[in-house]
Order: sequence, then C-alpha cells, then structure tokens
Amino acid sequence: MTQGGDSLLVKHPVQPEEGGSIPTSPLHLFVTPVAVSVAREFIAAHHSRLPYTQVGPWQIAFGVYQSNELIGTALWHNCSARGLPQDWRELRRMAIASGAPRNTASLMLAQMCRWFRKNTKTSVVISYQDAAVHRGTIYKAAGWTPVSISRPRLRNREPLRVGTNRQYRSDANGSAPAASAKIRWQLGLRGQKFEALTPEQIQSAALLRPTR
Repeated sequence: MTQGGDSLLVKHPVQPEEGGSIPTSPLHLFVTPVAVSVAREFIAAHHSRLPYTQVGPWQIAFGVYQSNELIGTALWHNCSARGLPQDWRELRRMAIASGAPRNTASLMLAQMCRWFRKNTKTSVVISYQDAAVHRGTIYKAAGWTPVSISRPRLRNREPLRVGTNRQYRSDANGSAPAASAKIRWQLGLRGQKFEALTPEQIQSAALLRPTR
C-alpha cells in the first residue's frame, strides 16, 4: 500500500449511500463506498508502486473525501492466499493524494473496518506491506498486527502454465513489487487477537533477497 506521489485531487459530486458515509473528525473527512471505476481511476493517478489494477472483480471500493474532494481510495476483495478463511477480506490497493491531511490513511483504515464490522459478517481484514518501500506505519496506527512475512520472489512469466496452453498474466506493474518481501498485517473485527512479529523479524524482512 502506498501514498501516491501525485498531488492532484480528483473532484467528484458526493452522493453517499444511506448510512454508508462515516465522518472522520477532527480532520473533517468522511469515508464512503464508491464505484470501483472511481477508485481505479484515482489509484492509477496516485499509486506510485502499483498503479495498474484489473477491472474486476472487486468486493467493494471506498473513497475518503475532504469536503467535496476525493483524496483517497481503496479496493477490497477476497484474500489472495487461498488457504485463508472465506469470511476474511483483503485490502488489495489503497492510495492517498500527497496533499491530503496527515493521518488520512490510518483514519481511512479505521473507518473502513468499522463499516465492515457494522455491515458485513467479515471476521478479519488483512493487507500486505511492501517491506522494500514502507514501514507499516498506517497499519500500526490503526491498531493492526503484523503476523507473517512472505519471501520476495522472481517470476518467470515466459513458459505456459503447467498442464495448460495458457500463459501467465504479465506483471503489469513491473517486477519490482514481487521482488520485495511482504509483511502481512491483520485486524480481528470480532475481538480476535493475533501473535505479532518481533521488531527484529520486521526489520529483517527488508533484507530478504528474492528467489525463483
């Protein structure tokens, strides 16, 4: 997850769903579900590491507004790791404009989790920090727990998928994101607690080298 380097603020008339908007005082911001197309457009303009996103499918998208200006968006879907429970949800992409107030990202995280807790049966939310370029500050500030590290890897996209005549999808955002370790952060929405990585383990993640 990253804050985009572009300072452009995208303006959209705000028409929150009934009961969907969540005030995030004291910054006079609010979070609300938005169209996936709105979130994808914003991420393409503001995400410095992973600007490209697929058209779908996405479970839900959110936007954070300051007055009538869209200053951040997020895309959520089922967990990418197949072994995780079906009632968990993963924050796949999040971008905040560089001109946004301080702590906007952490406030947005907290309010999106509040929405999931109130409106869905989601039990746990997760997200992956790119250890090469981020420190997980927004997750820590929002009360999430770092629980595991995924080793970086180099992908060979040239051969066909094993047992098929189909090619692998290309890395549309380049090979760099996959070539860095990821730290999984998660938050229990129903009172669950998780064992946290040690500070030493977290620091070591940035030193891991990719394997094939």
